[in-house]
Amino acid sequence: VTSIISSSLLNHKIDEFLKEKDSFDIKKLIEKYIEFIKNEILEDESISILFALYDLKEQILDFASFGMPAVLLQKNNDEIEKIKSNNLPIMKYTDSYETESYFVGDIKKFLFYSDGLVESRVKEDGLYMEYIKEDFNNSACLNGFISKVQSRVESFDDDVTIFYISKNSDTTEEPKEFLINSRLSEIDKVIEDVQNYFERFTCSQEYKQQFV
Repeated sequence: VTSIISSSLLNHKIDEFLKEKDSFDIKKLIEKYIEFIKNEILEDESISILFALYDLKEQILDFASFGMPAVLLQKNNDEIEKIKSNNLPIMKYTDSYETESYFVGDIKKFLFYSDGLVESRVKEDGLYMEYIKEDFNNSACLNGFISKVQSRVESFDDDVTIFYISKNSDTTEEPKEFLINSRLSEIDKVIEDVQNYFERFTCSQEYKQQFV
C-alpha cells in the first residue's frame, strides 16, 4: 500500500465529510480508513499512520497514532512533552483502536515526524533520535529545525515526513478558519489569503514564508 493510495482515500473521505451538515468527526475518518486498508494489505503487512485534529478555537488536539514515533510538544515555559503512539500499526485483523484528546492551550509548537527522521544515522555516530528533542527545543521555525537536522545527518536511508506547527502569538485577533476542499485551486487561494493577512503586520519576509 503506497502513501498515494492512503492520501487519495483520506482526501476523498474528508471531502465527503465536509459536504455533510454534521461536524467533522475524526473517529469516522479513522474507521473508514481502517475498513478500506484492511482489505488492501497482506497478512504479514502493517501500516503505521498518525491521525491528528487540531481545534484552534477550543485548543484541543484529538490524536490516534498507529505505531508512529512520539509527537513532540513545546510548552510556553519551553518544557518539552511527548505524546507516544497509543495503537499498534494497522494490520489485516485490526478491529479496535484508541483516540485521545489533549488540551494544548499552553503549547506553542508541535512536531510530527516519520521514523525515517529519527532512525537516520548522524555524522558523529548513533541515531538522530538522540538529538531531535534538543534541536526541536532550540529551533524557532521549520527552516531552523531542518538546518539543524542537516548539520547532523549526512543522508537519509528512508523517506522523511515532518509537520512543524508553531502558534502565532503576535496578534490578539480571533483565529480565522478556512474550510476548503482538497483541490489545488482552493489551496492556492488560502495561501494567497494568508499572505495578504501577514501584509498587515510588521513581519519579516522570512517569518511570513514559514506559514506558506
